Amino acid sequence: MLLVMAAVFFFRIDLRGREWIQQQRTTLTDAISRRVKPLGDGRYMLPPLALVLCWGYLAHNSLLINMVWQCFLSFALTGAIAQSCQFFIHRHRPNDSETPYQYDGPLFTSRNRSFPSGHASVAFCLGTVLASTFTQPVIVPIAIYTVATLTALSRLNDNMHWLSDVFTGTALGILCALASVQCTFV
Repeated sequence: MLLVMAAVFFFRIDLRGREWIQQQRTTLTDAISRRVKPLGDGRYMLPPLALVLCWGYLAHNSLLINMVWQCFLSFALTGAIAQSCQFFIHRHRPNDSETPYQYDGPLFTSRNRSFPSGHASVAFCLGTVLASTFTQPVIVPIAIYTVATLTALSRLNDNMHWLSDVFTGTALGILCALASVQCTFV
């Protein structure tokens, strides 16, 4: 219930949030955004995970093997839900619309797929699995969640998502990861 209330809050402040974030935009935030944006894209994240999985099998490291399979499961769950929502809702992106309330409904097109943020959901689904695997020293999960947060914020900085898109994508990624870490593969 708390997540729903928070999502409603972010929907209500989407327009003002975009205006404030765009006023804070600088060359530094743009540079950070360029660096972290790929970390929310499965095309860039899945190949290194596959290499870690191979290494885990070669080294007989069940911790790495289990972690990567949990990442893959989390990624699949998150992607299925996020893509389904994007297909059915077709919300316009802030760089394409003056209002956060412009939706096209179910369409077979790759345009207007703002809700929820795929980058935020991927960053947090993978980050949550990694942080739950590598809990010590405490700086490791802090660093992982910092990078995931910067990835999600990059979508706001680049004016590609509304606050509610990023919040919902983040929540989706975390929830799918928490479900995935309950599974043991090795």
